[in-house]
Amino acid sequence: MWPVASFVYDEDCTLIPCGMSFAVYPLKAGTTLAEWRGLFTDEAVAELSTEFGLLWLFTAVHQAANTKTTGYISGLYQCWEAAAAVQPKIGASLKKLGLLDFLSALPYERTVGAGLVIKSS
Repeated sequence: MWPVASFVYDEDCTLIPCGMSFAVYPLKAGTTLAEWRGLFTDEAVAELSTEFGLLWLFTAVHQAANTKTTGYISGLYQCWEAAAAVQPKIGASLKKLGLLDFLSALPYERTVGAGLVIKSS
C-alpha cells in the first residue's frame, strides 16, 4: 500500500469523497507478490500521483486453488472523474510500469466510481 496523501486538512473519522478504481489482472503462473509490488517503485507511484491525481495505491496477488494467479490494483483519486481519466491511458501506464510482462492474458477488468474514504489517525 502506498499512501500518497495523508488528508492533513481533514479531522479523524471524517468521510472524504473520492474516486476509486479496482482492476483485476490475470497473471502468469508463479508471479509472486514481491515481483508484482516491485513494479510499483516510489518513482512510479509518484508519477501516477502527479499525472492522474492518485492519492493511495493498493496492490495484491492471489493464487487461487485452480492455480490461476490474479493481480489486483486499487487506486484512490481526488474525484471519480480523475479515476475515469486513467482508463484511456491504462495501456501506456501498464507498459511503462513493466506490468504487461506479467500478464498471462488480456483482457483485464477495471471499474471506477465515486467512493468515500475515512481518515484515521
